[in-house]
Amino acid sequence: MIRKLLFFFGLSLFVSFLSYGENQLHKEIHTLIQQKNLNPDSLGLSILKKSPLKKEKVLYQLNADRLFIPASLTKIATLSAFYYYYLPYFKFKTSFVSSATIKNKTQLNGDLFLKAGGDPSFTSESLWNLVNNFVRTGIKEIKGDLVIDDTLYKKSYFLPYTDRSYAAPVSAASFNWNSVTFWIRPGKKVNSPAQIYIDPKNEFVKVVNKVRTVSKNKNSISLKRIKNSSKGEVFVLQGTIHYKSKEIVKYSNIQHPLFWLGFNIKSFLNQRGILVKGKVRKGSCSSCKVLTSFESKPLVFHSHNMMKYSNNFVTRMLTAHLPLNLGNKRGDLYKGIYFINRYLRKKVGLKGYKFFEPSGLSRKNRFSAKHFQTLLLKDFSQFYHPEIFSSYPISGGVGTLKERFQNVSVRAKTGSILGVLGLSGYGVTSKNKKIIFTFLYNGSPQKVKQAREVFDGIVILLMN
Repeated sequence: MIRKLLFFFGLSLFVSFLSYGENQLHKEIHTLIQQKNLNPDSLGLSILKKSPLKKEKVLYQLNADRLFIPASLTKIATLSAFYYYYLPYFKFKTSFVSSATIKNKTQLNGDLFLKAGGDPSFTSESLWNLVNNFVRTGIKEIKGDLVIDDTLYKKSYFLPYTDRSYAAPVSAASFNWNSVTFWIRPGKKVNSPAQIYIDPKNEFVKVVNKVRTVSKNKNSISLKRIKNSSKGEVFVLQGTIHYKSKEIVKYSNIQHPLFWLGFNIKSFLNQRGILVKGKVRKGSCSSCKVLTSFESKPLVFHSHNMMKYSNNFVTRMLTAHLPLNLGNKRGDLYKGIYFINRYLRKKVGLKGYKFFEPSGLSRKNRFSAKHFQTLLLKDFSQFYHPEIFSSYPISGGVGTLKERFQNVSVRAKTGSILGVLGLSGYGVTSKNKKIIFTFLYNGSPQKVKQAREVFDGIVILLMN
């Protein structure tokens, strides 16, 4: 009898301790919110404790069912669908093809076609490898044109309201995320023009340099596109750069991705001693034979670009390619969005959400904190969870969390657009307990900094 009484007394103490711990957590979170003068209605918070043997336990929730604009947290839903539909080792293929004859083993007597494969991470390194493979064919001269075949996708998809690189157009033919980089350094002396380097340098992109080197003013440089055609795009850089300034970088998207790729191919071929006598143009060839190809890295590589660095272009490209992977004849961004929605509704069981744009570049998207918790738990149960888990930014190390949470173990997706902030992912406490959390803020842009401080404060509170 005494043993039973002691047992129940100990159990009641243990339960009281747990209740005290949870109440203390609630109090400290509420204190954080009050200290930063945030309206609780602007926040959607959900925190779960994950156990390998038991059902997850809710530690804290605030407006967890309310719909919020999620910004780039949308990529959590998109990535979950990708790993359901794509095989983890899926690769993209880009090929040089032609129907022309080869004379003396060195001259291609006709057009050289680039069959674009929709590779979202087809960069300078990829093109260099493809050109290296082509060098081994022995061809030194292309008598015809360099023709880019981008018919794999139904069309190209544009976000015309901005020149920013994060809104680069989606096309089966892409290169360096369909963006160009400008590196700016001070001139050799005060009042001299700045030094500007284009990466990668080719004849398609030109720059008008109106940046002056100064001794007193702060750096103030603007970038604007002033010419936009299939023959080339011209940008003007203007402003000032201090004579002791470090290197400054500016980015812009490219509005003619097919020709951007073509001119870069021509440049890379020329660097390896291969001359293209004709022009760069658009076209296709159904009877062409493959001369050489390049295969991309597998899906996990693209998902790292998508999640760790919140790459909108990679996200939208993978979405556009999705219908092809499901048996459709051509890629289509909007049909890809349809398939993602079908996965979220039928396989995950989400209800009440709104999913219009896969990368989060839309204020029409709406998700709740509970929606993301459901997705994170769903991913936990899949055999490909290690690939998904590894794609998240790492606290204090890689990606968008490089400068945050230096001394705790967290992998989480970040999200941010005007007046919107998000953080969602996984953490391991100092006692090796797994925590799943989602934090959303929709409110005044002037309060975003305070919201981030609240999010960071809660994470550190949980992990320690």
